[in-house]
Amino acid sequence: MKKIFYLFGALIIIWLVFIIVGFFSNKKENLSEIPNTKYQIQNTLILFYNKDLISAAPANWQEFMDIKNAAMGTADNVEYAPEILVLLMLQQGVVWPDFDNELGQLATKFYTQFADSSKKVYTWNEKRENSLIEFSQGRINMVFAFENDKEKFSNINYGISRIPVIDISQEAPQLPELSESEKAVLAEMIESVASGRKSVEEAIKIGAEQIKDLND
Repeated sequence: MKKIFYLFGALIIIWLVFIIVGFFSNKKENLSEIPNTKYQIQNTLILFYNKDLISAAPANWQEFMDIKNAAMGTADNVEYAPEILVLLMLQQGVVWPDFDNELGQLATKFYTQFADSSKKVYTWNEKRENSLIEFSQGRINMVFAFENDKEKFSNINYGISRIPVIDISQEAPQLPELSESEKAVLAEMIESVASGRKSVEEAIKIGAEQIKDLND
């Protein structure tokens, strides 16, 4: 009788251990756990969101703007700002690196508006800390980063999703490989618009010419 009692007790302990281990291992989402759909996350930027602040990730940019409180609009303190801008351009239909056109202008205006205090979507400025730090300390709802950045968010109950798209039926574009020189040009282009030093049209023209020279 005692043996049966001890065996029953051991089984209960093992069951509890499995529950506890499962709870903590599922607290953070892994890319491999996201269902394989045509929207699957590729080797590109990911949207991390704080589950304690928002219930779900935005599927499109309108939902993203409604949620607010994300790192967008500048370059110096937004990690991967050039990559975010390029993905926005690709969603608009830009054929990289030919972005000296209306589509490139639309994407740049959309990105920089988040750092424009006169806009309703204003949520970021040059006084904020680096976007990854802000997210890791629970001060913003969402941040764009790569999978290998997730260790920086170990104290955050985060979820992951693909970057929002213009329309839910739109495929997520693949991010082209950008050189450090191209990133520098794009970062300067963003800062010149966000600070008001240049118009979008002027910044786009100069940036596109510089990147063209880099690729010739």
